[in-house]
Amino acid sequence: MNTDILAIGAHPDDIEFSMAGTLILLKQAGWETHYLNLASGNCGSAEPNAAKTRRIRARESRAAAEVLGAEHHPSFLDDLEISPEREEFPLVSVHVCKFEFFCAFHDFDLEFF
Repeated sequence: MNTDILAIGAHPDDIEFSMAGTLILLKQAGWETHYLNLASGNCGSAEPNAAKTRRIRARESRAAAEVLGAEHHPSFLDDLEISPEREEFPLVSVHVCKFEFFCAFHDFDLEFF
């Protein structure tokens, strides 16, 4: 089977904590796996500042994708910016439409959308 799958997490670590096992099994079964955190993780720590935290989280997410054998897709929002009212939000659809399958971790109320 030659199928692609995109894992989408809202924030750094969401994919690792909720989908890593599935991605590894799919990779072993011959799937092409892809990794996307919507938000940068820039608010994930008070120390260091947001800009440095964003760079650290980007480096960590690239490393996690590599460990999982997945192609990394960079975040395009900062923390607290995930909202369907944002002009960047349609970029999610651009990414998702490229794939036949995707899995997403969410902890939000679907009524919001």
